[in-house]
Parts: sequence; C-alpha cells; structure tokens
Amino acid sequence: PKIKAKDLFLRFRKCFIKAFQRAKSLHDAEGDGQLNGTTCEEYVTFSEFRLFNAYLCIYAAMLDAFSQINATSDRIDFGEFKSSYSYVQNYGFVALSSITNDNQAIDCFNELDIDGSSQISYSEWCNYIIEA
Repeated sequence: PKIKAKDLFLRFRKCFIKAFQRAKSLHDAEGDGQLNGTTCEEYVTFSEFRLFNAYLCIYAAMLDAFSQINATSDRIDFGEFKSSYSYVQNYGFVALSSITNDNQAIDCFNELDIDGSSQISYSEWCNYIIEA
C-alpha cells in the first residue's frame, strides 16, 4: 500500500516537535557563542537547522525503538516491555543495550515510568534514553 504524505507526517509528528524544541533550545540569543536555551522563537535559525536534522534522526530512532515494543498505542505497559525489551537492545542506545534479563527489565521499567502510571510514554522513553 502507498503511504500518503499526511500519514507519514502524522506518524513522525512527535519526532518533529521534539527535534524542533531541542534544536531551538540551544539558540545563542546574545550572539556570544554560548548556547543557553533562553529563546522563545517559533523557528530554528540556519545554524540550528543542522542540529534539528540530527535530532530528527535521533528522535525517529527512539520512536522506532518505542514502536518495536508497542506499535499500536502511545504507551508501553509492563507486560509489553518485559516481553519485548530484547527487540530494542541493538538500537545503539546505551540505556537499552544494558538490559540483558528480566530483573534488569523490571528495574529499567521502573526508572522509565517517571510519573508512576505503570505505563511508559514516548516522552518518558526519550528523556530516559537522553539522560543515560
């Protein structure tokens, strides 16, 4: 089946948003060469565009890994994580590659579930991988 542009956009929309926010947060508002994240602009500058593209690839890889565990909803529950963590071990993310058994999967799930909802959101997933 042919994938429509709108479907593709909607599939990766959350990646676009996260990459955009991350790239613009590094803006050098004072022009002093320091990246300080104090800007509120609704665009990325030419110099930030390179970072935006890099972040877009990273967030898309995180979404792909997230989707390996749960491709049907925006959250991963413990049962899904425990039965599927091995699918994401080779994605190149340090936080995920160190999970080698069910006990480590339990610990990882508890660390990922920041809000205590017993489910992992895409935002929690990304934040965990970035902080690792």
